[in-house]
Amino acid sequence: MQYPVIDYIEKNYDSSTDKKEYLPFVHSCDSFSLEAIIEESTLNTTMCPVFKKEYLYFFYGKPAYKVAQNIKENRTDYLHLPCCLVFKSEIINIVKVFPFDSGGFENKIYEKFFHKKMQIEKFELENSLQGISKYINVFFGDNDEYINGIGKRNVSTDAYVDSLLNLLLAEGSYDMDERSRTVEAISEENVKLENSLLGIVLPLELRRKKMISDFIDNNNIKCETYNYRPLTRPAEYNQVVFERVMSIIGKSGIL
Repeated sequence: MQYPVIDYIEKNYDSSTDKKEYLPFVHSCDSFSLEAIIEESTLNTTMCPVFKKEYLYFFYGKPAYKVAQNIKENRTDYLHLPCCLVFKSEIINIVKVFPFDSGGFENKIYEKFFHKKMQIEKFELENSLQGISKYINVFFGDNDEYINGIGKRNVSTDAYVDSLLNLLLAEGSYDMDERSRTVEAISEENVKLENSLLGIVLPLELRRKKMISDFIDNNNIKCETYNYRPLTRPAEYNQVVFERVMSIIGKSGIL
C-alpha cells in the first residue's frame, strides 16, 4: 500500500520550523455518557462502523465533534449537554491517524473534493505524535493555524494530496464542519482515566454531583465548567466547550 500523504509530508517537512509542541487528544461525549465513563474510571472502545473493529476515537488538539448536533428540540435536562475529556498526548496508544474524520469520508461528506474511488487508507498519516506534528507543519504551518483550521497553500502533483489540499483550503458554504480539518486518532485500547487526564469540561450542574466532584478533586484534574439554561438546545454549548478546552490547553502552557 502506498501512502501518498505521508510521502508528501516527508518531502516537504521543515524541521527548523516545527516546535514539536504536542497537543493533547480530546474525546467528546454527552453528560449522560460522561457519568458512566467516570463511574467506570475507564474510556472503553466500541465497534467502529467504518473499520468494523473495536476502536476508540479521539481528535487531536480540539473538540471538533459536535455533541448532540442532531437534537433539534430545547431540553430541560442536562443529559445531552456536551462534555470533553482532555488527555495527555503521551497516554494514548494510537494505531491509525487520518487528517479528517473517517466517518465523514465514509458518509461521503467530502465527496465534492475526493474522487469516489479514492481509498481512505491512502490518506493515512504516520501513527505517532511526531507524524502528526509533521503533518501540521506541512499542511498548516503551526499549532495555532491548525487550531483555527487555516490550511497552508502548497503545490502537489498527487491526486490524493491535491484533494486533501482542496479540502483544507475550501472557502464558501459546505455541508461539513471542522472535523474535515481536524486530525482523527484511533486507538484499539481502553484508557484508564487515572493519571491520564489533562483536564475535563462539563456543565456546572454535573460538576456538583458528588461522584463527579470526588473524582475531579481526588485526582487533581483541571476542570472548566459552564452554566446551562433550561429549554435551550444542547448543541448550542459546543462552542463554549471548545473555548473551555482551549483554556485548559493554554493554562497547561502548550499553546
